[in-house]
Amino acid sequence: MSDSRGQVIYVQYLRGVAAMLVVLYHMLVQEDWLYNPLPPLLFGAGGVDIFFVISGFVMFVAARHESPGEFWLKRIIRIVPLYWLATLIFLAMRHAHFGEPGIDGASISKSLFFIPYRVGPPTAPVYPFLVPGWSLNVEMFFYFLFGIGLMIGRPALFSGLAVVAVVLAGQVFPYHGPAFTLYTKPILLEFSAGLLLGWLWTGNRLSSRFWPLLVIGATLLLVSDMFGEATLVVRGIGGVLVMVGAIAAEGAKWRVRSSLLKALGDASYSIYLVHIPILLIFFAIMKRIPLHGPVQFIIYLALGLTLCAVGGIVSHHLVERPLTNALRRFVPRSSRKDPTAPISQTAQPTAST
Repeated sequence: MSDSRGQVIYVQYLRGVAAMLVVLYHMLVQEDWLYNPLPPLLFGAGGVDIFFVISGFVMFVAARHESPGEFWLKRIIRIVPLYWLATLIFLAMRHAHFGEPGIDGASISKSLFFIPYRVGPPTAPVYPFLVPGWSLNVEMFFYFLFGIGLMIGRPALFSGLAVVAVVLAGQVFPYHGPAFTLYTKPILLEFSAGLLLGWLWTGNRLSSRFWPLLVIGATLLLVSDMFGEATLVVRGIGGVLVMVGAIAAEGAKWRVRSSLLKALGDASYSIYLVHIPILLIFFAIMKRIPLHGPVQFIIYLALGLTLCAVGGIVSHHLVERPLTNALRRFVPRSSRKDPTAPISQTAQPTAST
């Protein structure tokens, strides 16, 4: 099933779900002012796992025939402007703390130019100033590998194997530099899984009978916190299975149409970036509202999720789309398609953006 722009619609739905999972992950905090009866739950981080599988899928389906220059230019236009804007807005909100570790000129510069760094000891996480940007650092690394693959004429094979190689290197060599730590995370294997799914999809090798894997994968994501040290592995498997099921469902006889999921999917990148500034304001307001107990928690979740969704949709329509459309003139005319539509099918199963 595809919409009027030819998007693989279930994948687009999945983008919206993944973005909202990340929002939920950042909302399930333990704070003195918040009544939160739930134990620490991290399953929402699985939204990033889904994003990475989708990214590999989209690269195979939509970008494997592009030139390296065209490919990199499109990705820069798609990723950088909104990320820079969100980072600078967040900096303005945190300006009173400028000069503190992690909120200084060097950290902001590295954040803007996707240079991995850490604040603190070698065991500290490798996060940019706007924390969700860590996944964009990883995306940029994958785009670099895919572009090199385009240069040699085998983008999927090269980037897929390169990802496996760097992850193996991370397991073998005891080096803890920020870039090495970030670029060798096992989560990168999800890009390779996405490439494989793209190959299956474009060759009509994935039967619609596999759609129940969507339910199985979603269940694994939801219960992944129960697996202790294996949590990240289970979460990764869940993200892959969800994507397999979503792709398989494209060929199923039944159809699910949801304007809400479509809107969230279209705005998923904006939601992912702007929800942190929105939540910063939301938390400051909520802690001053005289609500307590379960009522506070229910209102907190409902209102916070709604605000982040609406804020992301508004950002998508008023900022992201106009900004990317304005920059499209720098892309060769032959490849000017909607840069915010991740997959546009032609008459064949292959696609381009």
